[in-house]
Amino acid sequence: MSIKQILIAAPSTSTIRRVDGSVHQTGIYLSEFGYLFEAARFALRGDMSAITVASHAGGNITIDPISDNLAAAGDPDAQLLLPVESLIRSALHETVQFKHVDPDQVEAILLPGGHAAVNESFNGCPKLAAIVSRVYARGGVVAAVCHGPAGLLLAKKRDGSPLVNGLQVTGFSRDEETYVKLLDPVHNEMGGQLEDWLVGLGAKFSKSPKGNFKPHVVVDKNRQLFTGQNPQSAAALGKQVAFELRQRLR
Repeated sequence: MSIKQILIAAPSTSTIRRVDGSVHQTGIYLSEFGYLFEAARFALRGDMSAITVASHAGGNITIDPISDNLAAAGDPDAQLLLPVESLIRSALHETVQFKHVDPDQVEAILLPGGHAAVNESFNGCPKLAAIVSRVYARGGVVAAVCHGPAGLLLAKKRDGSPLVNGLQVTGFSRDEETYVKLLDPVHNEMGGQLEDWLVGLGAKFSKSPKGNFKPHVVVDKNRQLFTGQNPQSAAALGKQVAFELRQRLR
């Protein structure tokens, strides 16, 4: 296959304004980005030139303070990323803008989370939705973890219907949002939560039967859409994406 570009989408947002006017610091969730970045490196046999990290505004990407210490992350497997931490962090410097990405040269688009991903998907990222839509329509891979599936909300199938309509999907659940007590006060102005939005678009949403913050990865039957529920799912999602892309890019 001649197309070997893997795109990782990062949110440009570094703060979210609460409905009461206060500001919450946010950004990309470091371990989720790290696992997907490493999946891309594995799939491409270390060819960094074939990995593009892009964002709406371009430039440096802010890391969510909650995730900024891999050694103390809520996901215990995040420590596995410590040997390549500097490489992962450097990939978040000087990202290109989505408007400079040619979706016809992208084999896969990977969407890590962080609450910033929700805000970004609603405020100024029609280009991201267009890239996701085009990659999927061409038979490429779309992978998202935790709040990353927010990047699917505005994407469409060829017939104009929501991309997630009828597809198996997961993401940060309503119960998890209630537990962390963050999305409601931050995102009330958006009128809901990620699980509700996905279900409202016709997605077949599932979550871990073991409860909150347990690994749960969903691969739709066509093996194009890969989603993980939460930070604890990022390692398992990364493995599945890595091997799928390694097969496709041989």
